[in-house]
Amino acid sequence: MIASLPMYVRPELQTTHQRYWGAIRCALAQRGIESSPDLAQGTALEKVWNDPALVLSQICGLPYRTRLHGKVGLVGTPDYGLPGCAAGYYPSVIVVRKDDPRTALGAFGNARMACNAVGSQSGFAALYAHLARGGNRIADRRCSGSHVASARMVAQHSADIAAIDAQTWRYITRFDPWAEKLRVLDRTAPTPGTLHHQLVQGYQCGL
Repeated sequence: MIASLPMYVRPELQTTHQRYWGAIRCALAQRGIESSPDLAQGTALEKVWNDPALVLSQICGLPYRTRLHGKVGLVGTPDYGLPGCAAGYYPSVIVVRKDDPRTALGAFGNARMACNAVGSQSGFAALYAHLARGGNRIADRRCSGSHVASARMVAQHSADIAAIDAQTWRYITRFDPWAEKLRVLDRTAPTPGTLHHQLVQGYQCGL
């Protein structure tokens, strides 16, 4: 059996993740579903998501729709109580440096965009859709591997703009001192919480 909670993994939240998984394990056990006491947090996401022994994991909405829909079952979407959003919805915040003089999104056409992955809903697709609505686009994109790394690239002048999911941005502003170098330029429209799908493979149950 294998399980993971890969969203929002950072040292400051390790204890919280373990408590969260403990509560989920109790709910699974009450339904007769066995699960591992330990989370496979360091295992590659694609390996976890496609493992025949998968019990539960989280996935970004875009890879769920494009690669795993029909292979796993969607059982829930966490609601993080983000302001200005309906339950289960979330936006991305579009961040730039505080000292960048550009104030309009359309002025960033020649900018360097950092994204966690091209297959990310909140870090890539949401920003491109937001740009397209205004007739804009950014051609220079640089994959960072994570939302935190994307924001840090902007703070360190390795990129000029990035879209960060709003819950990750909460943690960045709480835990990372370099966040003081950034400001929110804009926000994407809230979308259904497809960023954090929890998956069950081989079981039909509700949590």
